[in-house]
Amino acid sequence: MDRLETLKNLIECNGNIDDLIQSLSKFPWDIEKPLIKVEVKDVVFILQKYNDNQLTVRQLLNWGDALEVRDDVEFDEGAKDIVYFLANPELNDQEINKEWAKNVIKKYM
Repeated sequence: MDRLETLKNLIECNGNIDDLIQSLSKFPWDIEKPLIKVEVKDVVFILQKYNDNQLTVRQLLNWGDALEVRDDVEFDEGAKDIVYFLANPELNDQEINKEWAKNVIKKYM
C-alpha cells in the first residue's frame, strides 16, 4: 500500500486503525504539500462508528492523534478542531464519550 492509499484508508477507517497507523510509520513525516484533505464529514463518519460500537474510545483517540500533526494531511476548519480535540484529550475539560460524540455529530450534520 502506498502513502496516499494508507492515509485514505486511515481517514475512512478502512481496516484496523492500529495496523494502518503502523503502516504510516514507514513513510517520512516531512512532505512539501498535503496529499489528502480530512473534511468534517470524515470525522462525523468516524464518530458515528464510535457511537455504533465499531470503535473503542482508544481507537478513536489514536485515530485523531495519528492524523493531527501530519504534513501530508490537511483539514477543513471544523475537522481540524475536532481532530485536535481527539488528539489532545488531556488539554480539554470535556470527557470524550458517546454523548460528546453525539453532540458533535448533531452540530455538523
